[in-house]
Amino acid sequence: MAIPIELSIANHTGILQVLRPTIERFEQECRSKVDLTVMEWDSIWKDLVNIGIYGRGADVSEIGTTWLDSLISMNSLRPFTRSEISRIGGEEAFLASAWKTTSLVGDARVLAIPFVSDVRVIFYWRDLLQKAGVAEETAFSTVENMEETLNRLKAVVPAPWALSTDKSTHDTLYSASSWVWAAGGDFISPDGRSTLLMEPVVHSALKSFYSLHRFMPTADQPMNGDKVMELFRQRQVAAILGGPWILANLRAMAPSTGVLPRVGIALPPGPSFVGGMQLVIWHHARYVQECIELIRYLVTPEAQSAYCPVLGMLPTRLETLAERFYAADPHYKVLVEALQKGRVATDFPLWGLVEDKLSACLVQIWADIFKWPDDSLDTILERHLDALARRLEITLGG
Repeated sequence: MAIPIELSIANHTGILQVLRPTIERFEQECRSKVDLTVMEWDSIWKDLVNIGIYGRGADVSEIGTTWLDSLISMNSLRPFTRSEISRIGGEEAFLASAWKTTSLVGDARVLAIPFVSDVRVIFYWRDLLQKAGVAEETAFSTVENMEETLNRLKAVVPAPWALSTDKSTHDTLYSASSWVWAAGGDFISPDGRSTLLMEPVVHSALKSFYSLHRFMPTADQPMNGDKVMELFRQRQVAAILGGPWILANLRAMAPSTGVLPRVGIALPPGPSFVGGMQLVIWHHARYVQECIELIRYLVTPEAQSAYCPVLGMLPTRLETLAERFYAADPHYKVLVEALQKGRVATDFPLWGLVEDKLSACLVQIWADIFKWPDDSLDTILERHLDALARRLEITLGG
Protein backbone atom coordinates (compact mmCIF):
# COMPACT_ATOMS: atom_id res chain seq x y z
CA MET A 1 0.00 0.00 0.00
CA ALA A 2 1.33 3.45 -0.95
CA ILE A 3 2.22 5.71 1.97
CA PRO A 4 0.12 8.94 1.80
CA ILE A 5 1.86 12.31 2.11
CA GLU A 6 0.15 15.68 1.77
CA LEU A 7 2.21 18.48 0.26
CA SER A 8 1.09 22.13 0.09
CA ILE A 9 2.75 24.46 -2.40
CA ALA A 10 2.24 28.14 -3.18
CA ASN A 11 0.57 28.93 -6.50
CA HIS A 12 3.62 29.86 -8.55
CA THR A 13 3.01 30.22 -12.27
CA GLY A 14 3.34 26.80 -13.90
CA ILE A 15 3.93 25.01 -10.59
CA LEU A 16 1.84 21.90 -11.35
CA GLN A 17 3.41 21.37 -14.76
CA VAL A 18 7.01 21.53 -13.57
CA LEU A 19 6.70 19.75 -10.22
CA ARG A 20 4.62 16.82 -11.42
CA PRO A 21 7.53 14.83 -12.99
CA THR A 22 9.56 15.06 -9.75
CA ILE A 23 6.59 14.04 -7.62
CA GLU A 24 5.76 11.11 -9.91
CA ARG A 25 9.35 9.90 -9.76
CA PHE A 26 9.24 10.08 -5.96
CA GLU A 27 5.95 8.18 -5.86
CA GLN A 28 7.29 5.38 -8.08
CA GLU A 29 10.65 4.99 -6.37
CA CYS A 30 9.48 5.42 -2.77
CA ARG A 31 6.11 3.68 -2.98
CA SER A 32 4.30 6.76 -1.71
CA LYS A 33 1.32 8.79 -2.85
CA VAL A 34 1.52 12.59 -2.76
CA ASP A 35 -1.68 14.59 -2.36
CA LEU A 36 -0.76 18.03 -3.69
CA THR A 37 -2.56 21.16 -2.52
CA VAL A 38 -1.86 24.47 -4.27
CA MET A 39 -2.40 27.44 -1.95
CA GLU A 40 -3.41 30.84 -3.32
CA TRP A 41 -1.16 33.75 -2.39
CA ASP A 42 -3.95 35.83 -0.90
CA SER A 43 -4.84 33.12 1.62
CA ILE A 44 -1.67 31.06 2.03
CA TRP A 45 -0.62 32.60 5.35
CA LYS A 46 -4.03 32.02 6.91
CA ASP A 47 -4.04 28.44 5.59
CA LEU A 48 -0.58 27.74 7.04
CA VAL A 49 -1.53 29.20 10.42
CA ASN A 50 -4.57 26.94 10.51
CA ILE A 51 -2.38 23.91 9.85
CA GLY A 52 -0.13 24.94 12.72
CA ILE A 53 -2.96 25.69 15.15
CA TYR A 54 -5.08 22.63 14.52
CA GLY A 55 -2.30 20.15 13.79
CA ARG A 56 -3.90 18.71 10.71
CA GLY A 57 -3.58 19.16 6.98
CA ALA A 58 -0.35 19.09 5.00
CA ASP A 59 2.62 17.05 6.19
CA VAL A 60 5.11 19.12 4.17
CA SER A 61 4.54 22.75 3.22
CA GLU A 62 6.22 25.51 1.28
CA ILE A 63 6.57 28.71 3.35
CA GLY A 64 8.16 32.12 2.88
CA THR A 65 11.57 32.63 4.47
CA THR A 66 10.30 35.47 6.66
CA TRP A 67 7.37 33.40 7.97
CA LEU A 68 9.51 30.87 9.82
CA ASP A 69 9.73 32.66 13.17
CA SER A 70 5.95 32.91 13.53
CA LEU A 71 5.48 29.21 12.83
CA ILE A 72 8.30 28.35 15.24
CA SER A 73 6.55 30.36 17.97
CA MET A 74 3.51 28.12 17.47
CA ASN A 75 5.67 25.06 18.16
CA SER A 76 4.23 23.51 15.01
CA LEU A 77 7.34 22.56 13.04
CA ARG A 78 9.52 19.46 13.30
CA PRO A 79 13.29 20.14 13.41
CA PHE A 80 15.64 18.35 11.02
CA THR A 81 18.39 16.16 12.52
CA ARG A 82 22.01 16.29 11.36
CA SER A 83 21.68 12.98 9.53
CA GLU A 84 18.48 14.15 7.79
CA ILE A 85 20.17 17.36 6.65
CA SER A 86 23.08 15.31 5.36
CA ARG A 87 20.66 13.05 3.51
CA ILE A 88 19.11 16.06 1.79
CA GLY A 89 22.51 17.36 0.70
CA GLY A 90 24.05 19.09 3.70
CA GLU A 91 24.31 22.76 4.56
CA GLU A 92 27.31 23.19 2.25
CA ALA A 93 25.19 22.28 -0.79
CA PHE A 94 23.01 25.38 -0.41
CA LEU A 95 23.44 29.08 -0.99
CA ALA A 96 24.71 30.62 2.26
CA SER A 97 22.05 33.36 2.36
CA ALA A 98 19.33 30.76 1.80
CA TRP A 99 20.62 28.49 4.54
CA LYS A 100 20.82 31.40 6.99
CA THR A 101 17.02 31.63 6.92
CA THR A 102 16.49 28.02 8.09
CA SER A 103 16.98 28.85 11.79
CA LEU A 104 16.81 31.81 14.15
CA VAL A 105 19.50 33.58 16.17
CA GLY A 106 20.03 31.73 19.44
CA ASP A 107 18.24 28.61 18.18
CA ALA A 108 20.53 25.86 16.93
CA ARG A 109 17.69 23.88 15.37
CA VAL A 110 17.25 23.73 11.60
CA LEU A 111 13.51 23.92 10.93
CA ALA A 112 13.36 24.39 7.15
CA ILE A 113 15.14 23.42 3.94
CA PRO A 114 15.74 26.08 1.24
CA PHE A 115 13.47 25.55 -1.77
CA VAL A 116 13.75 28.55 -4.14
CA SER A 117 15.45 31.95 -3.88
CA ASP A 118 14.25 35.45 -4.64
CA VAL A 119 16.32 38.62 -5.04
CA ARG A 120 15.72 42.26 -6.01
CA VAL A 121 17.58 43.82 -8.95
CA ILE A 122 17.12 46.67 -11.43
CA PHE A 123 15.92 45.92 -14.96
CA TYR A 124 16.48 48.61 -17.60
CA TRP A 125 16.26 49.25 -21.33
CA ARG A 126 19.84 49.45 -22.59
CA ASP A 127 19.06 51.59 -25.63
CA LEU A 128 17.24 54.18 -23.50
CA LEU A 129 20.30 54.51 -21.26
CA GLN A 130 22.45 54.91 -24.36
CA LYS A 131 20.12 57.57 -25.73
CA ALA A 132 20.38 59.41 -22.41
CA GLY A 133 24.18 59.24 -22.56
CA VAL A 134 24.52 57.05 -19.46
CA ALA A 135 27.16 54.32 -19.04
CA GLU A 136 25.53 51.01 -18.08
CA GLU A 137 28.41 49.96 -15.83
CA THR A 138 27.89 52.78 -13.34
CA ALA A 139 24.31 53.89 -14.00
CA PHE A 140 22.87 52.41 -10.79
CA SER A 141 26.02 51.64 -8.80
CA THR A 142 25.46 54.29 -6.12
CA VAL A 143 22.51 56.31 -4.85
CA GLU A 144 24.06 59.44 -6.38
CA ASN A 145 24.69 57.78 -9.74
CA MET A 146 21.15 56.46 -9.82
CA GLU A 147 19.66 59.93 -9.28
CA GLU A 148 21.87 61.33 -12.05
CA THR A 149 20.86 58.47 -14.36
CA LEU A 150 17.15 59.02 -13.77
CA ASN A 151 17.58 62.77 -14.23
CA ARG A 152 19.11 62.15 -17.66
CA LEU A 153 16.49 59.58 -18.56
CA LYS A 154 13.72 62.12 -17.99
CA ALA A 155 14.73 63.70 -21.29
CA VAL A 156 14.02 60.36 -22.98
CA VAL A 157 11.08 59.03 -20.93
CA PRO A 158 9.05 61.53 -18.86
CA ALA A 159 8.59 59.04 -15.97
CA PRO A 160 11.62 56.73 -16.24
CA TRP A 161 11.35 54.81 -12.92
CA ALA A 162 8.72 52.48 -11.47
CA LEU A 163 8.35 49.97 -8.67
CA SER A 164 5.49 48.37 -6.80
CA THR A 165 3.85 50.74 -4.31
CA ASP A 166 0.69 48.85 -3.34
CA LYS A 167 0.00 46.89 -0.15
CA SER A 168 -0.55 43.46 -1.69
CA THR A 169 3.08 42.48 -1.07
CA HIS A 170 6.03 43.60 1.05
CA ASP A 171 7.85 44.87 -2.04
CA THR A 172 8.35 48.40 -0.71
CA LEU A 173 10.15 47.06 2.35
CA TYR A 174 12.30 44.74 0.27
CA SER A 175 13.14 47.51 -2.19
CA ALA A 176 13.90 50.16 0.43
CA SER A 177 16.20 47.76 2.28
CA SER A 178 18.92 48.23 -0.34
CA TRP A 179 19.01 51.99 0.27
CA VAL A 180 19.11 51.54 4.04
CA TRP A 181 21.83 48.89 3.86
CA ALA A 182 23.83 50.97 1.37
CA ALA A 183 23.99 53.73 3.99
CA GLY A 184 25.17 51.30 6.66
CA GLY A 185 21.84 51.33 8.49
CA ASP A 186 19.16 48.80 9.35
CA PHE A 187 15.57 48.76 10.54
CA ILE A 188 16.09 46.76 13.73
CA SER A 189 19.13 46.29 16.02
CA PRO A 190 21.18 43.09 15.54
CA ASP A 191 19.79 41.55 18.74
CA GLY A 192 16.23 42.25 17.60
CA ARG A 193 15.34 44.18 20.76
CA SER A 194 15.07 47.77 19.54
CA THR A 195 14.17 49.76 16.45
CA LEU A 196 16.62 51.90 14.49
CA LEU A 197 13.99 53.73 12.44
CA MET A 198 14.73 57.12 13.95
CA GLU A 199 18.48 56.91 13.43
CA PRO A 200 19.63 59.77 11.14
CA VAL A 201 21.31 57.36 8.73
CA VAL A 202 18.07 55.39 8.27
CA HIS A 203 15.98 58.53 7.84
CA SER A 204 18.43 59.87 5.25
CA ALA A 205 18.48 56.57 3.33
CA LEU A 206 14.69 56.33 3.23
CA LYS A 207 14.48 59.95 2.11
CA SER A 208 16.78 59.11 -0.82
CA PHE A 209 14.65 56.09 -1.68
CA TYR A 210 11.31 57.91 -1.58
CA SER A 211 12.67 61.01 -3.30
CA LEU A 212 12.75 58.94 -6.49
CA HIS A 213 8.98 59.44 -6.64
CA ARG A 214 9.65 62.48 -8.81
CA PHE A 215 10.78 60.10 -11.56
CA MET A 216 7.74 57.80 -11.25
CA PRO A 217 4.34 57.82 -12.98
CA THR A 218 1.75 59.58 -10.84
CA ALA A 219 -1.25 57.93 -12.48
CA ASP A 220 -2.53 54.50 -11.36
CA GLN A 221 -1.03 54.87 -7.90
CA PRO A 222 -0.76 52.73 -5.85
CA MET A 223 0.81 50.50 -8.50
CA ASN A 224 1.07 46.71 -8.30
CA GLY A 225 3.75 44.51 -9.80
CA ASP A 226 1.69 43.60 -12.86
CA LYS A 227 1.23 47.26 -13.75
CA VAL A 228 4.95 47.95 -13.28
CA MET A 229 5.77 45.07 -15.63
CA GLU A 230 3.25 46.30 -18.20
CA LEU A 231 4.76 49.80 -18.21
CA PHE A 232 8.23 48.34 -18.64
CA ARG A 233 7.20 46.03 -21.49
CA GLN A 234 5.60 49.00 -23.24
CA ARG A 235 8.79 51.04 -22.68
CA GLN A 236 6.81 53.73 -20.87
CA VAL A 237 9.41 53.50 -18.09
CA ALA A 238 13.13 52.94 -18.56
CA ALA A 239 13.99 51.07 -15.35
CA ILE A 240 12.17 49.05 -12.69
CA LEU A 241 13.06 47.22 -9.49
CA GLY A 242 11.87 43.64 -9.16
CA GLY A 243 12.64 39.95 -8.87
CA PRO A 244 13.73 37.09 -11.16
CA TRP A 245 10.16 36.46 -12.32
CA ILE A 246 10.54 39.59 -14.46
CA LEU A 247 13.32 37.90 -16.40
CA ALA A 248 11.18 34.77 -16.78
CA ASN A 249 8.39 36.98 -18.14
CA LEU A 250 10.73 38.63 -20.63
CA ARG A 251 12.19 35.28 -21.70
CA ALA A 252 8.67 34.06 -22.44
CA MET A 253 8.36 36.94 -24.93
CA ALA A 254 11.59 35.98 -26.71
CA PRO A 255 12.96 35.14 -29.19
CA SER A 256 10.37 36.45 -31.64
CA THR A 257 10.36 39.92 -30.08
CA GLY A 258 14.12 40.25 -29.71
CA VAL A 259 13.59 41.70 -26.25
CA LEU A 260 16.32 40.08 -24.15
CA PRO A 261 19.41 41.64 -25.81
CA ARG A 262 17.87 45.07 -25.25
CA VAL A 263 17.33 44.54 -21.52
CA GLY A 264 20.06 44.99 -18.93
CA ILE A 265 20.13 43.98 -15.27
CA ALA A 266 22.03 45.84 -12.55
CA LEU A 267 22.50 45.48 -8.82
CA PRO A 268 20.73 48.14 -6.73
CA PRO A 269 22.86 50.76 -4.94
CA GLY A 270 23.11 48.63 -1.79
CA PRO A 271 22.99 44.90 -1.06
CA SER A 272 20.00 43.24 -2.72
CA PHE A 273 17.22 41.87 -0.56
CA VAL A 274 17.41 38.06 -0.67
CA GLY A 275 14.33 36.03 0.20
CA GLY A 276 12.57 33.00 -1.14
CA MET A 277 10.64 29.94 -0.07
CA GLN A 278 11.40 26.96 2.16
CA LEU A 279 10.06 23.47 2.82
CA VAL A 280 9.02 22.47 6.33
CA ILE A 281 7.68 19.34 8.03
CA TRP A 282 4.81 19.79 10.47
CA HIS A 283 4.89 18.18 13.90
CA HIS A 284 1.75 16.19 13.16
CA ALA A 285 3.30 14.44 10.11
CA ARG A 286 3.06 10.66 10.56
CA TYR A 287 5.50 9.40 7.92
CA VAL A 288 8.51 11.55 8.71
CA GLN A 289 11.14 9.64 6.77
CA GLU A 290 9.00 9.70 3.64
CA CYS A 291 8.50 13.45 4.13
CA ILE A 292 12.26 13.95 4.32
CA GLU A 293 12.72 11.88 1.19
CA LEU A 294 10.11 13.95 -0.64
CA ILE A 295 11.96 17.13 0.29
CA ARG A 296 15.20 15.57 -0.92
CA TYR A 297 13.61 14.91 -4.31
CA LEU A 298 12.19 18.44 -4.50
CA VAL A 299 15.56 20.14 -3.90
CA THR A 300 17.86 17.99 -6.01
CA PRO A 301 19.92 19.99 -8.54
CA GLU A 302 18.04 18.26 -11.36
CA ALA A 303 14.64 19.28 -9.99
CA GLN A 304 15.73 22.88 -9.40
CA SER A 305 17.13 23.09 -12.94
CA ALA A 306 13.73 22.06 -14.26
CA TYR A 307 11.37 24.22 -12.26
CA CYS A 308 13.18 27.44 -11.28
CA PRO A 309 13.25 29.05 -14.77
CA VAL A 310 9.54 28.33 -15.18
CA LEU A 311 8.55 29.57 -11.72
CA GLY A 312 10.53 32.78 -12.14
CA MET A 313 12.59 32.02 -9.05
CA LEU A 314 16.25 31.09 -8.52
CA PRO A 315 17.79 27.84 -7.24
CA THR A 316 19.06 27.44 -3.70
CA ARG A 317 21.50 24.67 -4.61
CA LEU A 318 25.03 25.86 -5.45
CA GLU A 319 25.45 23.05 -7.95
CA THR A 320 22.50 24.31 -9.94
CA LEU A 321 23.63 27.94 -9.78
CA ALA A 322 26.99 26.82 -11.21
CA GLU A 323 25.35 25.26 -14.28
CA ARG A 324 25.94 26.89 -17.65
CA PHE A 325 22.34 28.10 -17.83
CA TYR A 326 23.02 30.44 -14.89
CA ALA A 327 26.79 30.91 -15.10
CA ALA A 328 26.98 31.81 -18.81
CA ASP A 329 23.78 33.77 -19.36
CA PRO A 330 24.55 37.51 -18.91
CA HIS A 331 21.22 38.18 -17.21
CA TYR A 332 21.31 35.26 -14.82
CA LYS A 333 24.94 36.02 -13.97
CA VAL A 334 23.82 39.32 -12.46
CA LEU A 335 20.98 37.64 -10.57
CA VAL A 336 23.38 35.07 -9.11
CA GLU A 337 25.80 37.87 -8.17
CA ALA A 338 22.93 39.64 -6.42
CA LEU A 339 22.19 36.45 -4.46
CA GLN A 340 25.82 36.11 -3.42
CA LYS A 341 26.27 39.75 -2.41
CA GLY A 342 22.78 40.32 -1.03
CA ARG A 343 21.34 40.09 2.46
CA VAL A 344 18.39 38.43 4.12
CA ALA A 345 16.05 40.69 6.07
CA THR A 346 16.76 39.24 9.50
CA ASP A 347 16.74 36.01 11.46
CA PHE A 348 15.54 37.00 14.94
CA PRO A 349 12.25 36.02 16.65
CA LEU A 350 9.28 38.35 16.07
CA TRP A 351 10.56 39.47 12.66
CA GLY A 352 7.36 38.29 10.98
CA LEU A 353 5.32 40.63 13.17
CA VAL A 354 7.78 43.49 12.69
CA GLU A 355 7.86 42.93 8.93
CA ASP A 356 4.09 43.24 8.65
CA LYS A 357 3.98 46.51 10.62
CA LEU A 358 7.03 47.96 8.87
CA SER A 359 5.74 47.02 5.43
CA ALA A 360 2.36 48.61 6.07
CA CYS A 361 4.04 51.81 7.28
CA LEU A 362 6.34 52.09 4.26
CA VAL A 363 3.44 51.56 1.85
CA GLN A 364 1.44 54.28 3.61
CA ILE A 365 4.34 56.67 3.06
CA TRP A 366 3.93 56.13 -0.70
CA ALA A 367 0.21 56.84 -0.37
CA ASP A 368 0.86 60.13 1.41
CA ILE A 369 3.53 61.19 -1.07
CA PHE A 370 1.17 60.81 -4.02
CA LYS A 371 -1.88 62.16 -2.15
CA TRP A 372 -0.15 65.28 -0.84
CA PRO A 373 2.68 66.01 -3.31
CA ASP A 374 3.28 69.47 -1.80
CA ASP A 375 4.03 68.10 1.68
CA SER A 376 7.65 67.92 2.81
CA LEU A 377 9.12 64.43 2.46
CA ASP A 378 10.86 64.92 5.81
CA THR A 379 7.52 65.66 7.44
CA ILE A 380 5.84 62.59 5.94
CA LEU A 381 8.72 60.32 6.97
CA GLU A 382 8.88 61.66 10.52
CA ARG A 383 5.13 61.35 11.00
CA HIS A 384 5.04 57.69 10.03
CA LEU A 385 8.43 56.47 11.25
CA ASP A 386 8.18 58.07 14.70
CA ALA A 387 4.76 56.52 15.36
CA LEU A 388 5.89 53.10 14.13
CA ALA A 389 9.14 53.24 16.12
CA ARG A 390 7.22 53.85 19.35
CA ARG A 391 4.89 50.91 18.66
CA LEU A 392 7.74 48.59 17.74
CA GLU A 393 9.70 49.43 20.87
CA ILE A 394 6.77 48.09 22.88
CA THR A 395 6.54 44.99 20.67
CA LEU A 396 10.26 44.25 20.88
CA GLY A 397 10.53 44.99 24.60
CA GLY A 398 13.53 47.23 24.15
